[in-house]
Amino acid sequence: MPKDNEHLGFIELGEKLKTNLLSLTILGQTMVILNAKEDALNLLQDKSGIYSSRPSFPMVEEPSLLDAGAVTSALPYNDYWRKSRRLMHRWLHRQAVKSFHESQQHEARLLIQRLLSRRHYSSEFVYLEIFTALSCTLLRSVYGYQIRSRDDPLLKAASQFGQNLSSAAMPTNFLVNVFPLLCYVPVWLPGAGWKRVAQRWRKQKEDTMTALFNKTKEDVASGDYYPSIIASLLADPTTVGLLGKKTEEYLSNIGITLFVGGAETTSNVVLVFLIAMMLYPETQRRAQTEIDELIGTTRLPVMEDRQQLPYTSCLIQEVLRWCPIVPLGIPHATNQEDLYQGFRIPKGAMIIANIWAMSRDEKTYTNPEVFDPDRFLDPSVPPLPAFGFGRRECPGNHFAESSLFIIVTSLLATFNIITPKDASGNEVTPILTARNSIIYHPNEFELKLELRSNDRIQSILAEARSM
Repeated sequence: MPKDNEHLGFIELGEKLKTNLLSLTILGQTMVILNAKEDALNLLQDKSGIYSSRPSFPMVEEPSLLDAGAVTSALPYNDYWRKSRRLMHRWLHRQAVKSFHESQQHEARLLIQRLLSRRHYSSEFVYLEIFTALSCTLLRSVYGYQIRSRDDPLLKAASQFGQNLSSAAMPTNFLVNVFPLLCYVPVWLPGAGWKRVAQRWRKQKEDTMTALFNKTKEDVASGDYYPSIIASLLADPTTVGLLGKKTEEYLSNIGITLFVGGAETTSNVVLVFLIAMMLYPETQRRAQTEIDELIGTTRLPVMEDRQQLPYTSCLIQEVLRWCPIVPLGIPHATNQEDLYQGFRIPKGAMIIANIWAMSRDEKTYTNPEVFDPDRFLDPSVPPLPAFGFGRRECPGNHFAESSLFIIVTSLLATFNIITPKDASGNEVTPILTARNSIIYHPNEFELKLELRSNDRIQSILAEARSM
């Protein structure tokens, strides 16, 4: 088992063994790693009735640890999960997400206005601004909660929970995920500091979920509330089909799932986009030219422009391929024994789709390490399955795609994204590396944003005054 950067370690192991299908067994737990898209489709999509459950991660699920097993993305394949997905689908299918477009566009405008104040940025500063923009839309849409600033306490708390959950779900970050018996280690024992961390995380999770849900609940009870997903379900609880406290627990878990699944991942995709634009400036110029030819220099892009910007749309697809933000996806699990290519896959096996390996498949993507949006102008080249497979595909993929389009095109229309120079005049080129987490968060880098059009700036400022 690789100790770090598992997505790369599994590629190396597959190359050594000359196979795309790997199996590891650790203390009786079978892990099947799928380095090829074909195998992932054969199992996770074509046999989704068998391969749609979730493995058990004690650090996530155990009541004495994080106790987040009821979050929808962590649920096993059962009636509770199916009910949750059906409810989410009502709000997140391709047509339904159009109701969020106005809010997404509004927050993208505010993001650009905030970035006008400086020219030289650290990626962490920009990440927080992007995260705030996405979170404003999500918290308003899910809970009806209006963020006042990026220092909003509920925003910071929800963000922290998302980071904790991502870290807890990595098999190699906490030994208890590999050795479940460690759950019973006393918290006072030397070396059990990880358990005290889990207790702090659990308290933080409980406080965050309670605060967000109770705020919406109180607003609905008063009759003065902003229309939102949770508010509508609270106003008509028969839709949920549960009673009393069970309804509240159920909706609270759906709400935090929608937030955690949308803000952190999409924010990191935008960071990868910024790195790509610095490393491949000609690609940036081509996208900017396409945008300028369509909308001129006196306004920012709108959602309706999407179909008329084919190269820019391919650029976004290439960002998702070049650096998959969830490199190993979210692991699946089998709910019964299966036979595949002569191999027995036991019930309860953990199935890992190595999306990073699929993104480097030279038969599908020529020169895969190169950032090249042109590849997707060829309709025979399929997009990378960056949002997962089968019944466990990310339910918010259409929302995420809309957010990416409006933020990326707004940044391209307003700024030249430039590699900064150090005191000696040498370019400080960003390096695409990240800490070990289920979500790929690029290590900190510096960037420079240069204004492109004074006419467009005046339009942005005029729009700001009218908001």
